Amino acid sequence: MRQLLQWKREQIDPVELGLPKKTGRGRCSPGLSQAQVAQAPFVTERTYASLERGQAAAPTTEFLDSVAKVLRMEERERTALYVYALGYEPPIPLDPGAGSNVSPAWQKAVRHVSGQPCYIKDVAWNVLAANDDFIRMFPRAAGFERR
Repeated sequence: MRQLLQWKREQIDPVELGLPKKTGRGRCSPGLSQAQVAQAPFVTERTYASLERGQAAAPTTEFLDSVAKVLRMEERERTALYVYALGYEPPIPLDPGAGSNVSPAWQKAVRHVSGQPCYIKDVAWNVLAANDDFIRMFPRAAGFERR
């Protein structure tokens, strides 16, 4: 967990969050400090530091979600944070569209598969992307939005 949180902190310029630009002496590491991350969820630096060290007794889901938002975590990174901190995956995604959107790269990959049906579905088995072989085999599935 330490590596994930430190890596995410390094990627964010404090100026992007409206924090003052570093000048003079003091911390010279890139990115946010632990104290700066702790400001958003209104916890002490010590509380956030214990999370980063993996020593937080039982962090709340609200605290973890606040940290994930401040550190601009993608859904898979947030899931890893939950598993490291709590031992289970988040109950709901932060992004309501998670699991229902297919990136253009995957759409292109599916369309270029030929000689066999290929598709991407969501957890409810809704077809999100499919190639021509799949559409020929399952013509009723053609109702999904092709991009």
